[in-house]
Amino acid sequence: MRHLRSNDDKREVGACIFALGKARISLFNCTLSSFSGFGLWLVQSAKMSATGCFISNCGRSGVVLFGSASAVLRECKITRATMHGICARGRAQSHLINLVFAGCGVRGCYAYHNSTLTLENVTISGIIDPSTAAVHVEALRCDDIAYLTMSGCVFSDNAGDDILVLGNVVKRTQ
Repeated sequence: MRHLRSNDDKREVGACIFALGKARISLFNCTLSSFSGFGLWLVQSAKMSATGCFISNCGRSGVVLFGSASAVLRECKITRATMHGICARGRAQSHLINLVFAGCGVRGCYAYHNSTLTLENVTISGIIDPSTAAVHVEALRCDDIAYLTMSGCVFSDNAGDDILVLGNVVKRTQ
């Protein structure tokens, strides 16, 4: 599935798949791309599970979760997203299992505010931007608390640091 911008307004982001409210999405062996927007965009309390999917060549981020959205991705590959492979903000929860991030522009994973990011056997390589880390988790506001859990992760050939944690972040290993 390929998302193309519907008009010439560059402010219009859009997504290949957009879910909001209490939407539930299950994806199996899909290929997604978005010329100028996101591959998957989940907001509010939307939930998504994806298995065996390939998300590539997104003009913004491959997967974004805002509000209280949640996602479980297994055996997926996210490549060449202009910004982030996955970006989670608010109280979003992302659980990534046996994933590959490759060649993303700014970060492989970015989680902030009160997000929860769980990485199991994730490989992150070839992140292009040298000014930040391949995995970046932060909770900088006075009431924020973010969670990062990692096990079996592999980092290679990233232009910047592998991991950056800032503020009130609870780090766990499995």
